Amino acid sequence: MALESKSSLITKNNNFMKNHNVIITGQQKHISGNSFENQTESEVNAIIEKYWDEDYPKPQFDGESWELNNDQYIRIEKNMTENEKFNKLLNQIGDRKDLADYLCMSYGNVKNLLRPSRELPVWAKSMLYVKERWQNKNNSEPPQSDRGSNEPEI
Repeated sequence: MALESKSSLITKNNNFMKNHNVIITGQQKHISGNSFENQTESEVNAIIEKYWDEDYPKPQFDGESWELNNDQYIRIEKNMTENEKFNKLLNQIGDRKDLADYLCMSYGNVKNLLRPSRELPVWAKSMLYVKERWQNKNNSEPPQSDRGSNEPEI
């Protein structure tokens, strides 16, 4: 068994720690924003220090939007795996039982296909794709599911 060099282990650890995305937006349309993907905590802190005005509360690593200065906002998000993204989506629109019913599959089959140790099925990836496209197009959350509603449409 070959031993890994110390530098390759450091590189792996640094890549593992790059788990934040930073989005800086302007308060007005004419102010352009920046996006920084896969940043370490120290890199995020350096970005904050570059733009932050101390008259405002220091931004937190919580996914919320924080005012940086008179012209800009910052949002710091943790990178998520596809499984984490899908679970978040599923929690927003229903649960595994609802999904199984909709897909005409057994609950056990859906539960097995969505185990964290497995790669997401293509149909689950397509749901993430549609959600992300919807958000990019409308810059909003997709509508909540109306399945099960007995109200007639007008």
